[in-house]
Amino acid sequence: MREETRVKIVTVLNRCIVVFCCISLVIAVYLASQNAGLIDGTFGPGSYYYSDIPGWEKIFLSESTWHLGFENPVAAYGFFVIWGLLSFTAWRWLDKKLK
Repeated sequence: MREETRVKIVTVLNRCIVVFCCISLVIAVYLASQNAGLIDGTFGPGSYYYSDIPGWEKIFLSESTWHLGFENPVAAYGFFVIWGLLSFTAWRWLDKKLK
């Protein structure tokens, strides 16, 4: 296969992927704006994962739940994000050193 043909194929595939992503984004925004898929009485998108479990608050937000020493779940998520960024930075540094 010639180089020109490969470039044309990659260009067409890239454009198809961009169009697909744009259509997906428009559909997602439309569904979110219409509150599609929500169960009555729940508190937002994704809540249906837990709302079907009777007493989910006691299971996921109880005293016996492992919170990494944080009382606030947002602090635990922040710790997770910081840990991920540090790990990624260390991975990039190690990758440069090994090349």
